[in-house]
Amino acid sequence: MDSYILKLIEENKKLKEQLRKSKNFKRGDVVYVQMRKQNIETSSIQDYSRPYLIVSNNTGNYFSTIVLACPLTSKLKKVAQPTHYRISYHDSVVLCEQIKTLNQDQINSNINYHLNDAEMKEIDKCLKISLGMEE
Repeated sequence: MDSYILKLIEENKKLKEQLRKSKNFKRGDVVYVQMRKQNIETSSIQDYSRPYLIVSNNTGNYFSTIVLACPLTSKLKKVAQPTHYRISYHDSVVLCEQIKTLNQDQINSNINYHLNDAEMKEIDKCLKISLGMEE
């Protein structure tokens, strides 16, 4: 076979593998994300390896290689903040003001914890406040 055709076949295999991987992540899943640590010692930006909650829609998660996610923290300092929501997973808080676009390759594992519909409705409220769609 021509090397060009072989290259196309290989690229097609890679795309199919990316699509297969993207099917695994659902809105409401808690996943563990590997991030490169940056100099954030004095920052409030959550930008290191930690659990994240996937907030993007399932159709986008299926067809894309990226997801939208919010970091979780176990520090309960600002639980009353309207963009924070406390969940039972390791007594964590979802930081809905810190929505990140993540490449699915950064996701190390699905933690096998999924928020229920009632919890996701509360997350939606926090996201709307964060995006200025609701006061």
